[in-house]
Amino acid sequence: MKLTHQLAADDCIRIAWYDKCTECLGPGKRFALWLQGCDRKCPGCISPETRPHDGGYEEKCDVIEAIIHCEARYL
Repeated sequence: MKLTHQLAADDCIRIAWYDKCTECLGPGKRFALWLQGCDRKCPGCISPETRPHDGGYEEKCDVIEAIIHCEARYL
């Protein structure tokens, strides 16, 4: 999938949730960010609750970046 839009700091994306430190879905500790709103309907989807576009909450990209940078130092 090709990225067609560069996000600016004041752009918002819809967040389902995030986990500051997880070891699920692969080896090692990492910050995990689940986005909200998906039309793909993949068979066996591991998080179908993230499909509705009206779920979760909107957050500015610069706020998300700050959260990730803050939490990454603890990994």
